[in-house]
Amino acid sequence: MVAILFCLVNGEIVKYSLCAERISLIPTVDGFNKTQLAFNGEFPGPTIIANLGDTLSILVTNAFDEGLSVHWHGIHQKGSLTQDGALGVTQCPIAPGTSRTYTFNVNQTGTYWYHAHSAIHYGDGLYGALIIDGNEFYNYGADEIVMVADWYHGDLKQLFGSFVQSTTGNEPVPDNIIMNGIGQGYCNPCDYASITVPNNSPTLFRIINAAIFAPITVSLDGHYLMVVEVDGTPVIQPGFTLEEINNGLNESSAVNQIRLNIGQRVAVLVFPLTISGQPDTNSYWLRATMDNDVFPSPAPVSSVLGIVSYSSPYIPKSDDWSSKVCVSSKPCSYCVDVNDLITLSPNNGGIPASPDQTETIVIDFVANSQGFNRPILNTISCTPPTSTYYLALVQAGKFPSTDFPCYTVTIDYGKIVRMIFNNRDPGEHPMHLHGYKFWVLQEAAPDAGDYNAANADLNLVNPLYRDVATVNPNSFLVIQFVADNPGLWMLHCHIDWHMNIGFVGLVNIGQEQYLDQVGITSQVATC
Repeated sequence: MVAILFCLVNGEIVKYSLCAERISLIPTVDGFNKTQLAFNGEFPGPTIIANLGDTLSILVTNAFDEGLSVHWHGIHQKGSLTQDGALGVTQCPIAPGTSRTYTFNVNQTGTYWYHAHSAIHYGDGLYGALIIDGNEFYNYGADEIVMVADWYHGDLKQLFGSFVQSTTGNEPVPDNIIMNGIGQGYCNPCDYASITVPNNSPTLFRIINAAIFAPITVSLDGHYLMVVEVDGTPVIQPGFTLEEINNGLNESSAVNQIRLNIGQRVAVLVFPLTISGQPDTNSYWLRATMDNDVFPSPAPVSSVLGIVSYSSPYIPKSDDWSSKVCVSSKPCSYCVDVNDLITLSPNNGGIPASPDQTETIVIDFVANSQGFNRPILNTISCTPPTSTYYLALVQAGKFPSTDFPCYTVTIDYGKIVRMIFNNRDPGEHPMHLHGYKFWVLQEAAPDAGDYNAANADLNLVNPLYRDVATVNPNSFLVIQFVADNPGLWMLHCHIDWHMNIGFVGLVNIGQEQYLDQVGITSQVATC
């Protein structure tokens, strides 16, 4: 038996309370009247902030009429598997009118978020930012959160009821896009998310894609973005030293826009502008645009504006980057996003040796026995239990279960694992693994086909280290990680429509070790 020890930094117990309820916001999100869900009557929900080594104790109360769970996206839950919030995997739902306290240590830093992991609830408003301070290697004068997401005017429960019986697989298209809970397009006059920043020091913008369907591209008129963190991992852009990061911006290594898939986060430094040598006092548009290419049909409104000001905010007159004329001093290559221009280097010590275990997972969509469109991972569409949960089945020696099929990868503790995803679907999928970050060895271009030796171009030098990576349409994705966090972890597409019709797998790591933590039972726990 291998003993598992988790070394923790001494910290404080930090307590929060979240109450999930149905509300009607006034003013409305985007001019369209709708009853939605929210935590503590706020949208987005309250920002949870802790320091490295703290213990978070979060009381979640369910004050609406459906079962609820909350996932702390990107938090590894080392030694606290049962607090992961994965409904049907690590817990029963929090029943209406009841509460549950999630308690876990935070032994990582960076930009994370929390969201409902039940039904389509987070698409109706149940999400917020989760920030863990304590490991910044750069200086900044202000810290701002920008949460962007798609937004639906229809009742998501009804929309899902229609989608689950779809024979075409066409997902419901969002009506709008919002920034920090505010959108335009259905209002006159309209509100804008507004951020005031200092004009004498850089500002750290933490950008989070909290959508349920849409990849989103973010830019700030007239300003370059310097990426310093990806999914909680500190990164250094080639061409920058730590001294340069702390003392100014090298424009040749900056980007104008960043595309984020669902669940992904970046932190960027934005340096203040000067006008004729004087500090700037102007306002600029902060822009976010959904990628209409992923939708069955274009969204009615696909862009949202926010305001970034150096003084009192006013309606900006700034132009977006796409309107800039390319000249010799600023060639057209500047007007691209981070994936096209820069390979970011994770500031985490490098990738380990060759894998001990390689798993190939084929993604596809097929018609089930009723003719309804369903996702499959290696021919299996996951059907999680509702009267119990997978971890309870493991504890009682009843896993795997033919009653609740789910594709499962079994891994011994400590192994180096490489996963290859071959996507035979004509749509892209943001893949998220609970409990882990992983090295992204290759996100192949669309239509590259299945992985093989001829089209492999693995980055074994400085791959990104993150918790959501995209497998492109009719293409492949290769990731790698060290199986050093025992648990029964959920692996899924973060398009919420897909996850809720079976686009889920399980990664069962170090079963003997995590059963030492959670215990063995004689009976299966029931919900």
